Amino acid sequence: MKRTLCLILLAALMLFNTAACATDLEIVYQNVNFRGSPGGSVIGRFDGGEILTALDETWANDQLWYHAHSETLGDGYVSGEYARPVLADERVFDPENPTQTDHVTENVLAFYEALQRYLYDNGFCYWNAEENICAFRVNNTVGDPTIVRPSMKLDLASMLLKYGLLVENGDTELLRGGNGSDEEMLRISSAILKKHFGTDDIWPIVFYLLRFSEAHLPHGELSTNDLAKTSEVWEKVNAEYSRQETGPADHADTDAGLVLYYNPEGGTFYHTDMNCPSTAAKYLPFSGSFTWAQVNDAPYAGLKPCTVCGAPARKY
Repeated sequence: MKRTLCLILLAALMLFNTAACATDLEIVYQNVNFRGSPGGSVIGRFDGGEILTALDETWANDQLWYHAHSETLGDGYVSGEYARPVLADERVFDPENPTQTDHVTENVLAFYEALQRYLYDNGFCYWNAEENICAFRVNNTVGDPTIVRPSMKLDLASMLLKYGLLVENGDTELLRGGNGSDEEMLRISSAILKKHFGTDDIWPIVFYLLRFSEAHLPHGELSTNDLAKTSEVWEKVNAEYSRQETGPADHADTDAGLVLYYNPEGGTFYHTDMNCPSTAAKYLPFSGSFTWAQVNDAPYAGLKPCTVCGAPARKY
C-alpha cells in the first residue's frame, strides 16, 4: 500500500513538474500546418488564435520549429514563423484582421530595447556621429570576432528567457536556477541557442535577431503599428547613446607611439583617456597602458576600442 502511494505521489510530482515547465503556444496566422516532423507530412491545420502546449524547440530546414501538443491532433511540429510563446496570457491574433495582426507585444518590445542596449554596451555597435546612425562593427555581414566572449551565450539565452521568448523545459529551468558551474551554465546556454537559432555563434544570432525574428512575423513583415512601436524604441535607445558616444577615430594616420589605457584586471576596452567616463570611478585611473604600435600584440589583441573617448579602431 505504501509503495503504491509513493508511486502515485511520484507520478503526481512528475505531472506537476511537466505542467510547471509547459508553455502556451499561440497560432498567429490562419490555416497553419501541423506536421509530424519539422517540414514533414501535414497531420492537421489550425485556425489563428488556437492555443497549443509547447514541449520544446528545434532548428530544422533553416528555421525554428516548435514541438507542441494539441488536444485534438496529439503531438507534432509547427513553424516558428506562425506560432509564438504566450507570456502572461497576452494574445496577438486578431480574427477580425487576420492578415495585419500586430505581433510585437510588450515583452518583445522590452526584449529588443534590452538587446539594443546590450549591443551598444558590449561594442557590437556604436553611434556614428558623422552619419548620424547606429553602426555595427561588421565587414561583409561578418561581425568583428574580437567582440565575442563565451559568457555572451549565457547573456543572450538568459535575456530570451527573461522576456518569455523561450519554451520552458528542463534546460530553461536549469538556466533560470543559475546554480550550476560556469561550464554547466555555458553548456546549457549553448544548447538553448542551438535549438532556437540553429547555432550558438553570437554574431549570426545578432543578425538574425535584428530581423525581428522574435516577433514571429508571417512573411517577415511588420504591421504599420508594430513598425511605429519598434522605431520608437530604436530611436529612444539611439538618442541616449548618441549623447554618450562618438564614432571611432580615424586611425589612418594614428601615431604608432599613441598611448592607450586599459584595466589589466578584466577590462575589455582600450581608451585614449586614462580617466575615461565610460568606466566606474573605482577602476580609474587605468593602471595598464600600451602604444598603438602594440594594439595587435598579446595581451592587447582582444581589447576593443572605447567609443566614448574615441579610441582608434583597428583596420581589418
